[in-house]
Amino acid sequence: MIGINEKVYQMENLRAGQVYLILDGKVTLIDTGMLGDFKKIKKQLNSMNIKIEQIDNIIITHGHMDHVGNLKKLAAISQAKIFLHRSDYPMVEGKFPENKLVELHDKYIIDVLDNLEVIHIPGHTEGNIALYAESFKILFAGDCLFNERGLAFPPTMYNKNTDEFMRNVAKLLDYDIEILCPGHGLFLDENVNQKIKNKFEGK
Repeated sequence: MIGINEKVYQMENLRAGQVYLILDGKVTLIDTGMLGDFKKIKKQLNSMNIKIEQIDNIIITHGHMDHVGNLKKLAAISQAKIFLHRSDYPMVEGKFPENKLVELHDKYIIDVLDNLEVIHIPGHTEGNIALYAESFKILFAGDCLFNERGLAFPPTMYNKNTDEFMRNVAKLLDYDIEILCPGHGLFLDENVNQKIKNKFEGK
């Protein structure tokens, strides 16, 4: 488990999509990794003295399998609230009780990290979102930005509509970001705004 700040942690050695842990009086996971990562997630939670039963919230950035692979198990054991944009609900239907669903939309505020703002960025999937905590200047980018071999947008082959995605992802330029937590790759905390700007400018 990698500590990003005093409340946010990034899980390590997962197969594909990243999982982030937020501890701010409640226990929140952002995404659930690829199917097969359950034991690694459980072990890393245990290393923080957290049991799966203690998870209060699971926020899903989008419905691709490398981000929802362990949702069914985690939801069944924890009974956590599941935060998801309604447009991606068909991709995860049946993985958790309907009464646990909190439907997200653009500008929705989740009571995590002194208000976590939902940024709806359709095009990768219809319900694709990023999440921004202004008090910490931290962006959970989901698959809006990768950081595996430098900052990158998701490969076009995984987008439902790349033109739509590129129009919408430009919203991120409006945010003051000091810490970027991507859906793939390690978090970034140096000169983040400029690096994002450079990426949009093709530098």
